[in-house]
Amino acid sequence: MRARVMAEVEDRTGTWRAIQFVIDTGASFPIMRTGLAEALRLEVPHEASPISFTTADGRRASVVRDGELHLRFPQLLGQTFRLKCLFRDNQPAGVPPVLGLHNTLDLLGIRFDGTTMPALGPAHPEDGFMGYVEFTTRDGST
Repeated sequence: MRARVMAEVEDRTGTWRAIQFVIDTGASFPIMRTGLAEALRLEVPHEASPISFTTADGRRASVVRDGELHLRFPQLLGQTFRLKCLFRDNQPAGVPPVLGLHNTLDLLGIRFDGTTMPALGPAHPEDGFMGYVEFTTRDGST
């Protein structure tokens, strides 16, 4: 099971693009593959830094770019959020973008009810997501 949420990110032209994120409370920051960010026409900094990540597969060397996501959720109409994001150059293509703890959960709370629902249909029953999602902002609106 994966806790996933749909969001829209704003690209360099001001266009909002829908993308699915995995909620990863083990991740310190939101992380997105640099190639995906470029394909989505997001603002990707030129400056890069070497870094080591500890993942489920162990410690991995990587190159990241410190950036920012401007995103919104369909469940919170009229509210947008700016989140620091690490754009990771060598993140494998199959790894989805994640929303981590740093400044994601500082800005809003996300609660899942645990209801399993098929994400990709009956052909992929092993790939489910959490059914009901409740968003709460710092000011208490849901």
